[in-house]
Amino acid sequence: MTKTSSAPIKIAAVAIGRNEGNRLRQCLASLYGRCECIVYVDSGSTDESVEVAKSLGAVLVLLESESRFTAARARNAGWKKLITLHPDLDYIQFVDGDCVVAADWLTIGASALSADSKIAVVCGRRREKHPEASLYNRLMDLEWNAPAGYVKSCGGDSLVRLSALTDVDGFNDTVLAGEEPELCQRLRNRGWSILQLDAEMTSHDAAMLQLSSWFRRCIRSGYGSLDVYHRLGVVGFRNEIRSAIFWSVGWIALSMCLMLIGFRISSWTGLGWGGLAAFCIWSSQTLKIAFNGHTRGLNWKDSLGYGIITMLGKPASAWGQATLIVDKVRGVQKRQIFYKASPSQRNEKDAK
Repeated sequence: MTKTSSAPIKIAAVAIGRNEGNRLRQCLASLYGRCECIVYVDSGSTDESVEVAKSLGAVLVLLESESRFTAARARNAGWKKLITLHPDLDYIQFVDGDCVVAADWLTIGASALSADSKIAVVCGRRREKHPEASLYNRLMDLEWNAPAGYVKSCGGDSLVRLSALTDVDGFNDTVLAGEEPELCQRLRNRGWSILQLDAEMTSHDAAMLQLSSWFRRCIRSGYGSLDVYHRLGVVGFRNEIRSAIFWSVGWIALSMCLMLIGFRISSWTGLGWGGLAAFCIWSSQTLKIAFNGHTRGLNWKDSLGYGIITMLGKPASAWGQATLIVDKVRGVQKRQIFYKASPSQRNEKDAK
């Protein structure tokens, strides 16, 4: 049933999180008074997140630990709770608990959805709150800077038409990572559209300060991309999967072949030349990525870091893919892959 032009649009929000602490407080505060209802879904927090949500009046949903925690499962629990409380909702804003929603985003997003009944999801610009804190934060800010227009998928923060969400029965609980592209693929298969707006949507507090966190994020990405590709054949993941394999296993095999050929031609000197050739191939791809980063607004120092870190992340992504294959063979479901520490854990490290 379509709303009449005079009927008010009803929007509610679902925030999900685990050990977000004060970041969750800021997230929920940014939604307070701007929507019909706020549901917070907690995935086994051990900090004060649950108390924070209660103090701000959010409807609380606690996920049981018997099943693995996934963002998809949390979002499903949230929107299904919402429609029991407000069955006449039109749109639902999904937001991660470490994000703050821009003051005018809900109005802008709702206007876009209301203008075209075939748009299922709208998303805007997600910015990193502290890009100056680390190179990893700046790279994620670059990653989220997508051009406006119709796109294949959204990220974790988005405004979704409830009728579209129910049309595909929501998120897939079993998807560990990449749940948004998986959902969007199913929506597009049903004739819905996804729209990226040129508007501020959320600010995100990644708090990623260590290379190990970046590697874990790459492992999670590799695991999720292969999983979603295996399920739905999402074309956007094909190149990502191939690139991770080539620049890890493939590059190692190529390096060994070049060094072996060099050794056969000119003993140890040839071995060195073969290794140098392999390094030059790796470096050329690194510089190609760095140049791309520079054209997208990074300074040359960050661009070079972008190239190096991206290439170093390829083996981690391939490891994530290999982990998925092993899990499939063993018939087990992997537990969630968390790639950043909670605020309390970071404070403990800072105190040492």
